[in-house]
Amino acid sequence: MRLGCLLDINSSTPVIEGLINGGPLARGGIQTGDILININDTPIRNYGDMLDATYYLTGDKPLSIEVIRGTQVVTSKGILPTQDPR
Repeated sequence: MRLGCLLDINSSTPVIEGLINGGPLARGGIQTGDILININDTPIRNYGDMLDATYYLTGDKPLSIEVIRGTQVVTSKGILPTQDPR
């Protein structure tokens, strides 16, 4: 399953470096530069945490995503991951 974002796998902070136009996170209002902190109340501290939190997603249940944008915590609910075409 895909969220439609690019994180730097070498970064110590899960900053969203890119988004797929029309992808799940972009549709949910997440922006490039946001720092990913939670997926369905699972803390995200690095790229590995994101992989763990999304490994068993099926795309049939909406996600809640929390990010830090500037000095605010922004929550986006109802995000549906998409099937990876590979």
